[in-house]
Amino acid sequence: MIFRRMMPVFCCLVLMISCNKVIEEVPLPPFEIFPNPCVNVFFVRLDANFFGSNPARIRLLDGKKVLLEQPVLFPNETIVLSLDGHDAGVYHVEVSANGLIFTEPVIKIE
Repeated sequence: MIFRRMMPVFCCLVLMISCNKVIEEVPLPPFEIFPNPCVNVFFVRLDANFFGSNPARIRLLDGKKVLLEQPVLFPNETIVLSLDGHDAGVYHVEVSANGLIFTEPVIKIE
């Protein structure tokens, strides 16, 4: 009987501790990749509100090397990237601007 009385107190204590945790905000990347997964070609749409007139850079990575690196001239443009000639797998699109770097995966199928 003592065990039954202690159980609700323990559950309340755990619940109170978990409610006091501080969660840091993680910003969403200021770009969208579509379609994802892709066959060969995919698009990267940048958020012009985030980039403004600041210079940005986009890179395509395969985990071992940089496949493509280019400056973004117009932050409100949609960039067309191709994985033609590359194997199916997971690649990463990295966009840097305003001193921040954002990375998102893109999956090539077939």
